[in-house]
Amino acid sequence: MRRRDLLIAAGLLVAGFAAPVSAQPGTIAVENAWAPPTPGASKTAAVYFTVINRGGTPDRIVGAATPAAEHADMHTTIRDGDIMRMRRVVSVEIPAGGKAVFAPNGFHVMLTGLKAPLKMGDKLQVTLKFAEAGDVPVVVTVRR
Repeated sequence: MRRRDLLIAAGLLVAGFAAPVSAQPGTIAVENAWAPPTPGASKTAAVYFTVINRGGTPDRIVGAATPAAEHADMHTTIRDGDIMRMRRVVSVEIPAGGKAVFAPNGFHVMLTGLKAPLKMGDKLQVTLKFAEAGDVPVVVTVRR
């Protein structure tokens, strides 16, 4: 139940901002993929997006990869009392006919070991790995 509540809250945060950025022909579409610019020499960044499953069966994101960083891992942010904590997740389900929202203070793809700082207007390639749909390339725009 808690995961569903996080998805709903994250969906409400970005509901008005979804614009197609990249899509996989077929049942999986990825919209509004973005990352904030990195301050100074930071080697980490978060990537946010919305995945829409137009198919009749559920699918799961089981990983991510990018040439822009050494690692790309999925995380969620949870409240632990007065503290927000980040936790790694192995997969995120996208229900049939539903969506999963990756947004600040919720699910995100954490890039570690960035090879270069992310600057406003930059674009980077991230590949989302799905259990059923396979690899889906996504173009991520660096913006605020």
